[in-house]
Amino acid sequence: MLKAADKKMENKEKDRIIRIFETAIHYNLIIKKYHHQIETLDYLVDLIFLCEYKNKENVLEIIRDYLLEKEPTAESLLYAKLQNKIKNHFILFLANYLKPYLSITLPLDFFLKEKRLKYSPKLLLGKYFELHKVTNGLNFFDEKILSLFFKEFSELEFIRDNNLFLRSKVSIKFNKERGFVYIYYNDKTTSFRQSLYYALLLEKDVDFLNTHNNTYTLNQYANILTTLAYYEETKTSNIGKSKFLKNIVMKYPRETFTGFADIRVIERGDKYINSIIKNINAHYELNESDKERENNRLSDRTSFDLTNTVPPDVQVKSALSIFINYYSFILSHISFFKELKTLRKSLEADLSCSHDKSSAKSILPVALNSISSNPTYESKDELGILFNKLRIKYKNEITSLNKQLVTNKSWGYFFDNILIPQIFSLIKTCAFLRKNYGDDLALVTHTVLDSSGISTKFKNARVINFILPNMTNMATAGYGLGNPATVMPMTNNHDIASNISAALRLFDRNALQSYLTEITINGKIKEIEEILWGLFYYYERDWNEKKLSDSSCIDIISDLYDAPISESRFLSGKKTAKNIIESFKKKCLRDD
Repeated sequence: MLKAADKKMENKEKDRIIRIFETAIHYNLIIKKYHHQIETLDYLVDLIFLCEYKNKENVLEIIRDYLLEKEPTAESLLYAKLQNKIKNHFILFLANYLKPYLSITLPLDFFLKEKRLKYSPKLLLGKYFELHKVTNGLNFFDEKILSLFFKEFSELEFIRDNNLFLRSKVSIKFNKERGFVYIYYNDKTTSFRQSLYYALLLEKDVDFLNTHNNTYTLNQYANILTTLAYYEETKTSNIGKSKFLKNIVMKYPRETFTGFADIRVIERGDKYINSIIKNINAHYELNESDKERENNRLSDRTSFDLTNTVPPDVQVKSALSIFINYYSFILSHISFFKELKTLRKSLEADLSCSHDKSSAKSILPVALNSISSNPTYESKDELGILFNKLRIKYKNEITSLNKQLVTNKSWGYFFDNILIPQIFSLIKTCAFLRKNYGDDLALVTHTVLDSSGISTKFKNARVINFILPNMTNMATAGYGLGNPATVMPMTNNHDIASNISAALRLFDRNALQSYLTEITINGKIKEIEEILWGLFYYYERDWNEKKLSDSSCIDIISDLYDAPISESRFLSGKKTAKNIIESFKKKCLRDD
């Protein structure tokens, strides 16, 4: 057991070393890529230290915060502080010139000359060879032996542990009352979509460098450091690659015994560096493709039908799942829904006396929704007066319904024959689809769904789902384009990460597919068909109060098929349907 524990400890120390070198290399490659910005920062810092300010460090601190701040109010306050501190207009000009195009995200302190020298590739390469020696060729990692190394590079661990490479890409503000999330960003270097993505990483506390998919061994990091150290050397001399490597081998003969024989070390290092630079470009540069999509959304505010972006099998299974949940919800609270259906019939009769048939049908759901939740209808128009009369007439029925466990107030959508197909009709649809397109519906297309009338039958499924108790934990959210990016939750106001993720899915136009997949009861049409059989049994027995045995129900359903349905499948469907009905009972009790 001790040996296993020691090995685990060794791996932990080795991982720490890898993270330090990984962080240091990322840091140096940012300096390499954005060297013009670093040069401007140097010039800015030199100007500050040339001026006769009492507290130069405090001025640097304000400039640091100002350069990285994204939220306009905080930004204005910091700039006002700068104006009070600095009388040199050129320093203010430089700060304002640099701010919009600043790609680097670490605080200014980390890019000062002394810091860059401390973490230079040449010095880091020397540290690598020291480690190689004290770890017996990178084979034995002892915490006590490595303690000085960890202390020396604790600042790099601080950068990594606090996600500082990402932290200042966005500024996140949360409105607790409304649940809205506001994400401020630099739209010169960051797209709307990128701002959502960065905010999501921060809220989920994802290690930014782990998103790069560039994980190397210590030996490979040595190749990278050697390459960077070589390019650093060429700034002050005309040394060739072979000569540079020869000097290293002479200085560290034991540590370079393998892997440092020729210039392929630098060639490999270049390959690794190019791969990391690609990731830096992806995360630090404005994504032009995202920006184009954003502009297209801004210019075209017309509605976009997402239905055809969802695979047809997902569309079918999710719609059937919604209707299964609808009937299960009714069967879980039979008393409530029988009272509601009676009230609906009474209102329909009243409306038919004062309106033609078509008008009465269109007014009925509005009337039911109105009297369910509004104690008085403030409008004094014709409908307002009518709804108040109905509310008074059916006061006892409304009071009785409102006392029950079902808190849903969208009464007008229940029992609407236009919105909701009968269970028997849904079973017919399943039989047709399974017979012609198999259990996985691999061959079904949107054209098939349209031509067979299934799309029309299922088109209102998503509307129905909104009136049912939420049986999933999946967050849904809208978004507002612009800066700040605005995330508007629709389900859970307090789960910031899930709501940002939902807004991101919506922007990518795969939100509907993700949502429909989440609410689908089962991935196979065969299992959904079985549940519908079981649901038909309970609906006929408990709602329609028919005397129905298993065998008689099987006979009724079998009329839809070329051969009798399987009894074992029917019983399996009954069991699952019963479980779904019970889950709705429990859901309403929890919500109450």
